[in-house]
Amino acid sequence: MASDGFEKITPRRIAGISARCVNSQPETIHALWAQYTQQDIPARLQGNGMYAVYFEYESDFSGPYTLLLGQHVEDDAPLPEGMRDVFLEPGDYAVFDAVGPFPQSIVDAWSRIWSSSLQRTYRTDFEMYLGPERASIFVGVWESENLL
Repeated sequence: MASDGFEKITPRRIAGISARCVNSQPETIHALWAQYTQQDIPARLQGNGMYAVYFEYESDFSGPYTLLLGQHVEDDAPLPEGMRDVFLEPGDYAVFDAVGPFPQSIVDAWSRIWSSSLQRTYRTDFEMYLGPERASIFVGVWESENLL
């Protein structure tokens, strides 16, 4: 399955709250989203946009990884207590659109990604939320020019 396009990403600092997750145990992911909402993380960060960043992969999408929910912040912005940051890995990303009610549209898009033949890097992948029912999922790949 082909992506909806490719983009080159430059490093970008995303700060927020994180947890170690595994896709076979979605309750950890749900708890992190609840914490993000209950603790009003956007107000505490005062950054831009809404991101979910997947990184520190132990293996592939079936193994443990770290999920960070947060916002794009300036490189020198101080971190509020209890938060951490990650820089998006620069490079080529396949982009998948997720349109429709959340979280089902996100789950459906990830299902397409997992069943694709993309040569993933498993460094950083991320979701960028664009509206109430619209997001783009960026998946790190090895040299998009070779995939077109």
